[in-house]
Amino acid sequence: MLKVIVSLKDVNDDNGLFEYIPQPLTSTVIQALKYKSGYVRDEIMQQVLSPSTWQFCTGVSGTVIIAATGSIFHRVKMPKTSDRFATFFDYTSRRLLQPFSGEYRL
Repeated sequence: MLKVIVSLKDVNDDNGLFEYIPQPLTSTVIQALKYKSGYVRDEIMQQVLSPSTWQFCTGVSGTVIIAATGSIFHRVKMPKTSDRFATFFDYTSRRLLQPFSGEYRL
């Protein structure tokens, strides 16, 4: 799975666009939570990983973010001070190794 995000407005920490947990730490979280697929609530994630671990993608209008979202925990950060303007393109192969299904629960 591949996600391409093009910011149409300057992006900073207050009107954030995309945040992720680096792949080596994602592997640690997967093991700690015995994760299979789906959404993990912040309260659950914070039990195994500090919120300060999330990496933020910022930049000027026109910044392009490319992420292999099938191998990292990621999310779109809620804007705090202004609206966010971006275009998202997603690619998913017809041959998924492990398709997402439903919400993740412990």
